[in-house]
Amino acid sequence: MRHYEPEDDPTPKENAELDELTVRCPKCHSTEVVFEGGTSTLVVATDDSSQKYKWICDSCGHQWEDDGVAKEG
Repeated sequence: MRHYEPEDDPTPKENAELDELTVRCPKCHSTEVVFEGGTSTLVVATDDSSQKYKWICDSCGHQWEDDGVAKEG
């Protein structure tokens, strides 16, 4: 039993991946964020860099737009 690991027990690696995908409000840092949809653009970019996503914080009401992905520096 020393090396027993249940199949339904999440591993720390899986939890770390979920933490990276968690969207937080830039104002109050709450995780109660709601995806409102994408902005519509008439110009079609080849790399979709013009597409923005709308978010609203269910906790403080802050609204913002972003690219939808975190960019590593």
